[in-house]
Amino acid sequence: MDKNTIRIFSFPGGGAKGYGSNRFMQKFLHQWGIPQADFWKYVDVMCGTSIGGILACGYSFGKTPDEMESFFLQKAKRIFTIRTATDVASGSHNSSEDSNRPNALQKIGLIATNDPFYKSAYEDSNYGSNILHQTLVDNFGTSTLANLKTPIVIPSFEQDMNRYVVFSNFDDPSYFIGKTESIVNVCRATSAAPIYLPAHTFNGHDYIDGGLYANDPILAAINIGMTVKPNATRVVIVDVGTGIGNMSFDGSGSSTGTAHAVEVLFGIMNIAMTGAEEWSRYYLDYLSNRLAKDVYYYKFQPKFPADFPNEMDNSTAAWFTQLANLIDTHYVNESDNISSILAHLTA
Repeated sequence: MDKNTIRIFSFPGGGAKGYGSNRFMQKFLHQWGIPQADFWKYVDVMCGTSIGGILACGYSFGKTPDEMESFFLQKAKRIFTIRTATDVASGSHNSSEDSNRPNALQKIGLIATNDPFYKSAYEDSNYGSNILHQTLVDNFGTSTLANLKTPIVIPSFEQDMNRYVVFSNFDDPSYFIGKTESIVNVCRATSAAPIYLPAHTFNGHDYIDGGLYANDPILAAINIGMTVKPNATRVVIVDVGTGIGNMSFDGSGSSTGTAHAVEVLFGIMNIAMTGAEEWSRYYLDYLSNRLAKDVYYYKFQPKFPADFPNEMDNSTAAWFTQLANLIDTHYVNESDNISSILAHLTA
């Protein structure tokens, strides 16, 4: 690989909207003219948060975007669903319906009782966090970050220690942890979105979504790239966002558990705000001990119509089709910028 260029791909979080990021990669690699299975060979560093962390791990593991598509079209409808009233009344541990999301009143009630929307009710339940975990096991088995084919950066928040952490297979323990941690645990840690999914516990610590810390961990990826290729003259970054739009859930119309719900939401807001500052501190501290390079940067970030259901737990076939159409349109509209960054990648 070219020793003068550092190539970095970043995948921020966004729940099921990660389908759009994966669809971008399907189209982008086709335009680039490289086989999907060889994508990792053309990358120096990958990074990602939440679903973006799962995508980054998949690509670095050797999974293709076509293979990762099933994570959304086949599994999301079982992750983002709950038991019906009939299921509960019958004593069933399982959910009988796909994509059965709580309505706004149910969601505010779950927030009030501090119950994640999609936490599986039982260890053998066929929906929610159980399906997320089993899907990751099916894809990665017992492999660790050390088994990935590229350096990788994945942030998370260590809730019990109130500590912001960065998982990586890059050997620099002053800045990174988890080189030999299982990919499954790291993916669960970075994607445990508060309110939606339960914290993931391993090695005696509780982890929640890295998006509260750094939903786009590109700065750390740049740092690793500069260390891996200290003599490189260029850094080329492709940053694949999950899109910007209006949230479809705001809890309006309910007074159930309002005080507790507000407390939970403000607590999450505090973590997110503090995390942004902590991420900047991390970057400046690292940069002061490393090198800096010139950067060519492209951000794919579609802006969705106001009526597009933008919440992270949408998962019906019709919704994925709508998202695919929006991604395809934005890709066409961005053709000049995409061609420009491809020219830098291949230069």
